[in-house]
Order: sequence, then C-alpha cells, then structure tokens
Amino acid sequence: MRESMHSVKVVTCSAACVPPGIARELDITIIPFTLVVDGREYRDGLDMSVEEFYSILAAGDADLSTATPTTGTYLDAFKILAGTCEAVFCVTIASRFSASHLAASSAAALLDSAEVDVFDSQTAATAQGQVA
Repeated sequence: MRESMHSVKVVTCSAACVPPGIARELDITIIPFTLVVDGREYRDGLDMSVEEFYSILAAGDADLSTATPTTGTYLDAFKILAGTCEAVFCVTIASRFSASHLAASSAAALLDSAEVDVFDSQTAATAQGQVA
C-alpha cells in the first residue's frame, strides 16, 4: 500500500453542483458538462458559470444546449488520478437523465492501471453532490 496516497479519489460531474471550495477541501475531481450557446462550447464551471448560462436561458434569445462529458474526458481524468490513489470512485448523474454514466463506465472499462468504480447516483444536482 502506498502510504503517501489517499486510497480512494472521488470524481463527479458538474451536474452534481458541488461548490468549488468544497470540491477542493474534499479533493473531489469535477468533470465539466459542456454548455453550448449559439454553437460555441463552454466548460461548465470553468469557461462559464451555471449562473451565466441560466441568465442567457432566461433572456430567451440564444440557442442553448448541454452535452455530457465524453468517454475521453473521463478517461483522461481517471488516468491522472490512477497514479495518485489505489482506486477511483466516480459518482454520475442518473443514467436515466444523461449519457454521463455510460461515458464514465466506458472509460473505466478502458483503464486497466487502476480500479475505477462507477456509481449511478439515481439522482442529479445537489443530491448527486451529496452522494459524492
């Protein structure tokens, strides 16, 4: 056992609404959803805040959508974390709401250098964050 490492790292997506300070304090990796405004892509919480997105939505004059994190995005995060822990526990938005669970599960299946468990939270937003 590697004593200098945390034994488990937690990953969740930005849909979990985990405040950045709490994510830092608890060492939770947040994978951003993609926010699409008039064809331009922004990473949720990084390039655009959810408050900005909702403000644009309320104005009603833009074409808006969201996109789940890709398998590659999850895989990149899992690879980085694999070198710092013994296992990764990924909490996803409910699979009935998003393809995020499928993307994370596919990434976990591609990574053989670390144990990665993907958990369907069966919920979203703050409740998902509480699970994480």
